[in-house]
Amino acid sequence: DKNVEIQRALTEEMNKLKQELSNARREAAIDSLTGLFNRRAFDRRLDELIERANGLDDSFCLLLLDIDFFKRINDSYGHMVGDKVLSEFGKQIGRLTRRSDFLARYGGEEFAILLPQTRITAAFTVAENVRGTLERVRLRRSQSGESLEAITVSVGVACYRIDEDREAFIARCDKALYRAKELGRNRTVLAD
Repeated sequence: DKNVEIQRALTEEMNKLKQELSNARREAAIDSLTGLFNRRAFDRRLDELIERANGLDDSFCLLLLDIDFFKRINDSYGHMVGDKVLSEFGKQIGRLTRRSDFLARYGGEEFAILLPQTRITAAFTVAENVRGTLERVRLRRSQSGESLEAITVSVGVACYRIDEDREAFIARCDKALYRAKELGRNRTVLAD
């Protein structure tokens, strides 16, 4: 029957459009270089965790990570190598975190990890594990096989306080990150 055929074609077309929309939404939330979520997706997830924490007293933590002396990598080896470092960094932190954790490229060479249902001591352990592992990774230039200097990261860690607004929470974590840099880099500092 012709009506059934038309209905089937419309359903097929609608399913195809739904899939394309789903793919577009996913792509809009992903950083193309690292494959991690982008800043917009991070903001959305953080708001969800804050809402949940305020409703259920459900603790979560934020790690802000910044690759040390990243500008020097770009200046010494070029932006292609810099991009490779960012990409590899994204892969490494993906291997070192749980499925329930939320990883995002936060800015240029800055990354954020949201750790749901996590206390500050466990978050510090995750941060130190990531930092220590990255310090041991040795990247090589593909053409020459030349090994790059060790890539290190500074990390700030903060645990969300009930009824704290998003900006204050991020600022506390960011302050800890900058303290890690002031203290000589390649270290983890807990927020006040």
